[in-house]
Order: sequence, then structure tokens, then C-alpha cells
Amino acid sequence: MTERKPAGMTVESWVERQIRVAAERGDLDGLPGTGKPIPPSPVDDDMGWVRRKLEEEGLSTDALLPMSLQLRREIDRLPRTLADIGPRTPGAEAQVRAHIADLNRRIAEWMRAPSPPVLPIAPVAVDAAVARWRAEDTAAGAQVRGAAPTTRPVRRKASTASMTEDSAPPASKVTVYWRPGCVFCQRLRAILWARRLRPTMINIWDDARAAAFVRSVADGNETVPTVVIDGVAHVNPAPKTVVAALRRR
Repeated sequence: MTERKPAGMTVESWVERQIRVAAERGDLDGLPGTGKPIPPSPVDDDMGWVRRKLEEEGLSTDALLPMSLQLRREIDRLPRTLADIGPRTPGAEAQVRAHIADLNRRIAEWMRAPSPPVLPIAPVAVDAAVARWRAEDTAAGAQVRGAAPTTRPVRRKASTASMTEDSAPPASKVTVYWRPGCVFCQRLRAILWARRLRPTMINIWDDARAAAFVRSVADGNETVPTVVIDGVAHVNPAPKTVVAALRRR
């Protein structure tokens, strides 16, 4: 379209006119897919074709999430993402730091102009993440060299799992595994503190073994809060469940 829109004509009318003129000239004849219906979606909803297109292109559905949720999910998955980078690979630490720096850059951009939903998101502490990455590799190496492996708990149901002695938490009947920036952890802690209840709190970002334990009971994810009550792990339990357990103590 090279002509200028005449004064006094709305943009919508001008565009419709250009489409009509192009169709009369035959410019729209023979285009790929002309006359063919949109392929039916295996899912009967308005977004079925979008999911199918993402599958065809090999793209993740994370791209459909708001930016704040994308960033939160990427922060949650960061330990597993970094675990794919072998510390013995030349330039591995530089690669890890570059990955975290890119994530922090995108977090900073979102924080300057946050789009809804607005969630509590903070940049990742680079040195702490690198230290944790190295600690997990050291732990994995010790296991390979003959250290006693941690037995994966047997799942009882979707949100609970029994624990073995090797993966048992500290000697406390109620132990809360949490991490900074987790809004659900903050909510649970506020509820417990308001009732003067003080369980054992373990930050999984400061304890590689604790993080491994949470992954073992949460289908490989670092879902927090994970609360151990009398030897049974509850993944993201209702606050009233934790309150009742602490009051029983």
C-alpha cells in the first residue's frame, strides 16, 4: 500500500478499501491456503489451534504466560537448568554466570515496567547460585564415588510421601522447606508467625541436600513450601494443616 489515506476517511474504511481493490486486481488470488478451512483442533476450544501451532513448531506453552509468571517459572527451574552444564566443561562457570546474568537482565527490565500479574520477583544472587551449582555437582560426584545414595521416598498420594532415614529432615516433627521470593512461603510464614508458631525453617537455596529432598517428593520440581509433618512430606499444603500439626506439638 503506497497511497496515503485521504483526509476525512477512517483507518478502518481505508484498509477495507485497499483490501477490496487488491482483490479486484487479483493480488490475493492463489495465496497458500486460499479456500481451505482452518484445520480442526483436537481440543474443542478457541485456543486449540494455538496449542497445535506451538506443538508443530516445537515451542513451549510458557510463551503464552504473562512475563512475571515466565520469570518465576524460570527462577524455579534454574537449579535444574544449571545442572545440565557440567562443571568440568571448559568455561562452564562463565556459561553459568552468563545464563544468570541474562535472566537477571530480563528480571530488571520487567521490574522497571512491571506488567500484571505483579508478583514478588527479585534478581538471582549470582555467587550463591554458582556456589549451589558447584555444591550439587560435588554431592553428585561423591555419590558416584560410592557414597550412600539417598533413597527416593515412596509416593502415597499426589501431595504426600513417606521418607526414608537417609532423606529424613532434622529432628523436628514439623519442618518447612522454603526459598526467598516464594509468595506461598511468605504467606505460610506470616500465618504461623501471627499464631506464634515456630517450625524448623530450611532455605533450599542454601542447602543442596534440602533442595534434592524437595525434588525427590515433588516429582523433580522444587515446589515450596514443602512441609514435613511427623515424617510425611506435604507438597504445598494448606496452612491450616501446618497450624494444626504445630498445635498438636
